Amino acid sequence: MSKLSYEDKAKIYQLRKQRKSAINLSKKYNIRRENVNYMVRIIAKHRLNIFKKDANRNYTKLEKNGCTSHNEWRIYVFCGSRCWTN
Repeated sequence: MSKLSYEDKAKIYQLRKQRKSAINLSKKYNIRRENVNYMVRIIAKHRLNIFKKDANRNYTKLEKNGCTSHNEWRIYVFCGSRCWTN
């Protein structure tokens, strides 16, 4: 099994939405049928952007100090949005 490129994942999603069988796609791309179904569910829920690889981001001390707790910092890093409190 080889790693799939971003384009391969997009093509699998498009073909699966066109009613191509997961078994045929798994044979074509040499991956398990369960992985095809899982990837399609993930893309449907979170969009294809979840598979985009971005460069590592360096945060300034000001950005890091703006968050008051570890959980807020994790949300900031994950979402790339401002910190907030409930």
